[in-house]
Amino acid sequence: MAKRKKRVRKKESGVEGNEHEGLLWVQEVQVRRAKERRPMANLTRWKKRLGVKAKAEEVIVHKEGLSADHVTHDDEFLDGTDATETPKASAASAIAATPGSCASFGEDYDSDDEDERRQFTVSRNNLHASIFERLFSYCRLDDVDEYSYRPSKLFTIYINWTFRRGFMVVFTSFLFIFFVINVVFALLMWWAGNMNPQCIVVSGEDFGYNPDTKFADAFSLSWTTFTTVGYGMIYTATGSDYADQQEQCIFLVFLSTTESFVGLLYAGMCAAILFGKVGRIQSHAQVKFSNSICIQVGLPMPVAVEEPDTPKASPKRVEIEDTPQDKKASKKHGSLMVQVPEPLKSIKTIVPFPVITFQVVNKLCNELGGEIMDANMRVVASDRGSGASASVVASFVKVQLAEFEHPFFNRVWHGRHKLDQSSPLMSRFAKVMIAQNGGTWPEDWNNPKDIRNALRFSELIVTLTGISNVSAATVHAYKRYKYGDLLIGYEFAPVLYKNPDTQRLKVDMRLIHDVVGQKDGRAEAVNGEEDIGDRGSFESIRLKENESKDFERM
Repeated sequence: MAKRKKRVRKKESGVEGNEHEGLLWVQEVQVRRAKERRPMANLTRWKKRLGVKAKAEEVIVHKEGLSADHVTHDDEFLDGTDATETPKASAASAIAATPGSCASFGEDYDSDDEDERRQFTVSRNNLHASIFERLFSYCRLDDVDEYSYRPSKLFTIYINWTFRRGFMVVFTSFLFIFFVINVVFALLMWWAGNMNPQCIVVSGEDFGYNPDTKFADAFSLSWTTFTTVGYGMIYTATGSDYADQQEQCIFLVFLSTTESFVGLLYAGMCAAILFGKVGRIQSHAQVKFSNSICIQVGLPMPVAVEEPDTPKASPKRVEIEDTPQDKKASKKHGSLMVQVPEPLKSIKTIVPFPVITFQVVNKLCNELGGEIMDANMRVVASDRGSGASASVVASFVKVQLAEFEHPFFNRVWHGRHKLDQSSPLMSRFAKVMIAQNGGTWPEDWNNPKDIRNALRFSELIVTLTGISNVSAATVHAYKRYKYGDLLIGYEFAPVLYKNPDTQRLKVDMRLIHDVVGQKDGRAEAVNGEEDIGDRGSFESIRLKENESKDFERM
């Protein structure tokens, strides 16, 4: 294509059918340049553009150096360069011919490379039938087909930022903006006061009576006007002050009125932000998730299993009603019951499936009325792969919990999920091995290392919703666990105790993150030296050995 930006398709709508709108909607399809197709951060794209420009300047300097050395036209012809080509065009062609440069990839869409696909960007523009509608379009939505509200971008960024920060940071930002606005208006009032000193009265004198306090007086007038405090020591001149010079103080009166209006809006905005932050606190569930996830390893259990070649539903014996003749004969020959041999049984060791567990504690568990009613817990798992083949886009799958509902969540809640053949957390190879093992966990896999290698996920996202008994509002909370948060062969330590005075169960909040190893000794090492498979890059926390004497005695 000769032009990079070319209108390929134009769609007109709303002219004949919607004449009252008076808009001509145009869709432009532009070819996206090859070096702009790859997703990247704006800063990275900006750096690449600077690198290309710097390289172009180097080529231009090089070309100018060659021309200074009296490069003849014949040499340029032999080099394949047009004599009429400008240095800037020569630099661009040189960059395009440089292997590995950004400009050398996909610039020519008319090439015969069938594997290269074109990428387009679609933009929608509107044309107005009259000047009045063109001016009126700034007061309404850009696209009447979407009816989407798009406020100021900077204002939206600031509002979202205040909801992500604490109260002290937000208060500091309020104070900073307050001073900035007051300083701006103080500078304007200082300039207006210098132009017309009689328009500002400072303790009964004109503005500038004391030259050393001009800006201080202007700032005092600014913040008293902005906050509508008005101490009365400095104010804009009234009719009795400037008599016949009213037209000279119009700008200052307008400026002070505008600042007062801006101050009212600013106070309302700050109050709205604080009200929204308080409402967000009420919508957040007062719960605490455990920092780690425990996987409990099952103990092998011997189970009697019938042989497959024996009848499974055959009775041990069959009763036949005896006749009087049979009763007499039974005395001589014994019982006439037909004896059926019992089915043969074998002892087989079955390993229970591992169970993944996480813990959620209600922060208001030790207070009356801190329950969460109709609580629901949902878990989704994401997998991005591992190593060099890791995918950029994560796939989310739903994880079914054994207990996903709690009608009266007041203390501790354990979310459990069985790692069986239908679990989305298991790898495909592990599911095949479980199926070949008769639908049970392989006995030789009943160790922390093989269990960890059988898992296939990178993150677990737990969400909890319910109705708070404190505010009667819908509350929610979430926790994101990494693959490295797994602790295999551990279970959560007990956190409940009984108050000796009230005989009520309470929760020790200091122990909600504590875990203990299983009694059978199948817990993985805590020193972090063991091999955790090809998912080591997802490791986020590891247990550290306690060097205290109490740990050594244990």
